[in-house]
Amino acid sequence: MRTSRNRRSQTGFTLLELVVVMVLLGLMTSLALPSMQRWHAGLVARSDASTVVDALQAAAFNAGVQKQDVRMDASSFVVATSGESAADPDGAQALTPDGKRLARIILPPGWQVGRAVPATFGANGLCTPGLIALQSASGAAMIFQVQGPLCHVEWTLDHGAGQASGTGAR
Repeated sequence: MRTSRNRRSQTGFTLLELVVVMVLLGLMTSLALPSMQRWHAGLVARSDASTVVDALQAAAFNAGVQKQDVRMDASSFVVATSGESAADPDGAQALTPDGKRLARIILPPGWQVGRAVPATFGANGLCTPGLIALQSASGAAMIFQVQGPLCHVEWTLDHGAGQASGTGAR
C-alpha cells in the first residue's frame, strides 16, 4: 500500500506531455520564423539606407570643408569591398568633364545603382537638388533625394518598383 501511494505523490511530466509541448513549440516557431526573417531583412535595409544618407551628408560637408563643388551622379556610387564602408570619409576622388570633383559614395555589399538625377554639393555649403535610385541587397528599391538648397537628404521606398509600403527619412 505504501509503494503505490509513493508513486502517486511523485511529480514530473510524462513523455507524452513533453512530446506535445515540443510539437507545439515547433509549430509556433515555424509560424513566427518567416516574420522574424522579414523583420530582420527590413531592419538591415533601413540601417544600410541610413548609412548611405550619412555618406551623402558627409560628401556635402566635405565639399564645404574643401571649398570645392562636388557632383553626385550614378558614377559616384561604388559597391563596398572588404574593409570599406558607406561612411568612408573619402569624399571626392575623380573630376567630371566640367571640372567638378565627383563624390565617392561606397554602397553596402550587394547594393545596385539605378537611375540618377545629378546633384551638386557646393563649396558654399548649398546644394542643387538631385536623386539616386538604389536597390538594396534584399531587393528593396529605394530613392535617395538631395534637397536643395540646404543639402537635406532623405530616402523613401520606391513604390513604383513594386515594393512593400514604408518610408524612412533622416
